[in-house]
Parts: sequence; C-alpha cells; structure tokens
Amino acid sequence: MHHKILSLAFGERELDQANQLHQNSTSVEAMDAPFADWWHEIVVFKPLVFEEAFEAVLAVREQHTVLLNICRMDPEHARRTIDFVIGGVTALDGQHVRIDEKVFLFAPSLVAIKALQGSLIRDSSSKSIER
Repeated sequence: MHHKILSLAFGERELDQANQLHQNSTSVEAMDAPFADWWHEIVVFKPLVFEEAFEAVLAVREQHTVLLNICRMDPEHARRTIDFVIGGVTALDGQHVRIDEKVFLFAPSLVAIKALQGSLIRDSSSKSIER
C-alpha cells in the first residue's frame, strides 16, 4: 500500500530510481522484522542534491529514524527536498520534527519523539549556559 501511495504522489519512475539508489547504497541496511531482535538505527543524512531525498523516505519506510541536514544544499533545492521528505514520510504514517533551521528529524510511527523545551543547555565542559 505504501508503494502505491508513494508512486501516486511522486511518480513510478522516481520511485524506481529511489529504490535503485537505495539498493546501491551502503548507508542504510534493511531490517527484516521491526519487532524481532529490534535494533533501531538513526541515519544521519546530508544530501547534496534533491535526488538523494528518496534515500531518507526509504530509510523511514524501513523503520529507521533519519536526521536530515540540508546545510550543503542551495535554498531552492533544500526547500524542495524537505517538502518531498515530509510528504513521503507523512504518506508512510511517519512523523517529523524541525530541530534547527536546516536540520530535521524524521521517524516511523513506531518511534516516540518527545520534544523538551528548556532554558539551559550544557556545553562540552558541563557548565550551564542560559539561552
């Protein structure tokens, strides 16, 4: 069903290209069963071009959480990439959170995302710094 939704939303040709790209990639390994021997991977992804966005959607489809950093993309392609990944992940019943201006977290529905708002952050020397 997810394949049908994605192919309607993004086109069969684009989905085939994404699957081909994903099969040739070593950055994400497929999970055979999400509940058996469950080990959740977080994939950190910094795409250079829009076409690499398929990889993020496919990773979420395979029950991986994706931290997507678009800092290396020009603004037009970055916006297009984020829109595409949000659409694809939403079609998979996944979720997303904006972490920073150019950093987004995408997760499958099985992952609970808890956002905490705080007034203190810690630097590497463990001193408190007020925001």
